[in-house]
Amino acid sequence: MREENAGVRLPSVAEGAYPTVPLAMSEFAEPSLEEYRLYARIILWLSRQPRVDRMETAPPSLTQAGMASELGASLSSISSGLRRLTEGGALEEWRSHVRGRRLRVKVYQLTPEGQTLAEHLRNGMARSSLRPVSEPGERSNDP
Repeated sequence: MREENAGVRLPSVAEGAYPTVPLAMSEFAEPSLEEYRLYARIILWLSRQPRVDRMETAPPSLTQAGMASELGASLSSISSGLRRLTEGGALEEWRSHVRGRRLRVKVYQLTPEGQTLAEHLRNGMARSSLRPVSEPGERSNDP
């Protein structure tokens, strides 16, 4: 029987070991490789976004719709990934005013555990030939 907050290991991107991704496993089936990749993309995306105070107006990039658009994933996939990462303690969520929106919506930010995981993911990619996706409008230095 699995524990309530049992972690799930990300597949190794390089030879370096990664910390356990904290995911609440009691309600969910084992994630697929594609889901693991999406979790990593969400964590890396949020690590590059500005930190906001709960009383500030948040940028659209911290919302489900903003992440789905920027990461090229479906809203349902993003929503599911955010729920698992939030329940596992890698993300925090709250309702906030968002630029360009009339009503408050859920926004997401990395917790200290999520920030540590993002750092490990970036370090693993630095040791491999993989690189994070460029920011929109940013030119890649790849040949």
